[in-house]
Amino acid sequence: MANRELAKLVREADAKHEAEISNRGSVSRGIPATRTINDAVEQFLRSCGAIDGNGSYRGDREHGTWRKYRCTLGLLGKFCAAEQILDLDDVTLNVLEDFRDTRKIALITSKLSCKRSTPSLLIALRTNG
Repeated sequence: MANRELAKLVREADAKHEAEISNRGSVSRGIPATRTINDAVEQFLRSCGAIDGNGSYRGDREHGTWRKYRCTLGLLGKFCAAEQILDLDDVTLNVLEDFRDTRKIALITSKLSCKRSTPSLLIALRTNG
């Protein structure tokens, strides 16, 4: 049941995203029509928290959660660069599933975290900002 709801949310986010892209054209008011994966990741991480000048963490998420986001999204960025996927628009659910399949983590961890978070990650990256 939860997987169906997530799949529905992903489809809705994709449709909304496609509509926004077609509405604003290639360049509007000096803002590029597409965002890079790295830009989206940086913006998402900033919205969750940050390390200040003193090395202290401040944010809305627990520090451990933020570190996991940072690590996973860093790996996603490297995976996409290796696959020559630079624009966020080109990151689909299939790309995220391919990324998940390349990760060397225990099966139980994969079932508990990655399957739930893959569609959620796509939604968060596309809707943040």
